[in-house]
Amino acid sequence: MAGQSLADFGARVLKVERPPIGEPMGAGNFHAWQHQQMSSYFAATNRNKQSVSLDLMVDAGSDALHARLKDVDVLLNNC
Repeated sequence: MAGQSLADFGARVLKVERPPIGEPMGAGNFHAWQHQQMSSYFAATNRNKQSVSLDLMVDAGSDALHARLKDVDVLLNNC
């Protein structure tokens, strides 16, 4: 909710999610999951955020994160 509020006020928010599926709530609605869509809850709570799925335990994932940090105001980690 903090990231959502900050994004609503104009902050550039980057949310890092665990690969391969990201946040489980993205497919939290069975109907949406069957049709390869995101759940309405996920869409509502992640509005205005940038999201990326990175494995931070490997150098490539860590490097990709560091490259994106210069462009964001807030970093959220869901790993």
